Amino acid sequence: PGTGKTYLAELIATAAHGRAAPPHYRKFAMQNYRTDEDLWKLVSPPCGIKGEGAFAALFAGAHGEGREKGEGRGARAASAPVGPVVVFDEIEEARRDFMTTALVNAIDHRGFVEYTLKRADGSDGCDTRHAPTAGAIFVLTSNCFLDELAEVWRRHAAGGRPHADAYEATRAEMERRIFTDAIPCSRAD
Repeated sequence: PGTGKTYLAELIATAAHGRAAPPHYRKFAMQNYRTDEDLWKLVSPPCGIKGEGAFAALFAGAHGEGREKGEGRGARAASAPVGPVVVFDEIEEARRDFMTTALVNAIDHRGFVEYTLKRADGSDGCDTRHAPTAGAIFVLTSNCFLDELAEVWRRHAAGGRPHADAYEATRAEMERRIFTDAIPCSRAD
């Protein structure tokens, strides 16, 4: 905590857009997304389920499609080289399957976010639309491995080892541990 992860995302938005404010910067505090109902506030809900889909609206609005009555223009014009900076702050605080059930499914492998809109003609049902996420910068912050990182750093930095060597050894070990699931993220439920 307090190491500047979110601040770094703000600096990226400022460098890319001149300021870290909507529509160029959006932070989602993940402790607010622990239930199905909470997730529909973030991702676009299926037709017939109430929810706002703020994440989907960020991109849908950028392409001229408001989520509800005339709701405005969003993050960027389609031709802009850099899209919004989107921060999912402290992802370990979201429900456990957030990454697989919500985020990964919301952004498919082609670089689109899927969302639904009520039919313009007023008939029952919804239409599924896709808005490009190309150019967006996604930042996921976590305090999940903080204790593990501190322990590994202390071990590699002990004995007067040069800072650059300790950093490289720590980076390599943490990468290995994270990608082999050797470090479980123990968040409180």
